Amino acid sequence: MKMLLIGLQASLNVISFNIRIGTCDDGDNSWDIRKPATIAMIRVEKPDIIGLQETVDFQEWYIRENCSAY
Repeated sequence: MKMLLIGLQASLNVISFNIRIGTCDDGDNSWDIRKPATIAMIRVEKPDIIGLQETVDFQEWYIRENCSAY
């Protein structure tokens, strides 16, 4: 079934986010320091779709636990 929507606008908020591998020795930029800001950004931006790069399992789990809508 095809539908034609005239005069309607839709928006899609997409975020592509390089998380950076959480096992790197990044000092002040380590994952433990960055992870609260990551969650805050997702909550503020409320993306419909999130693309994550350089993510390892424990980072994905943290994001899933703290952003349960995704």
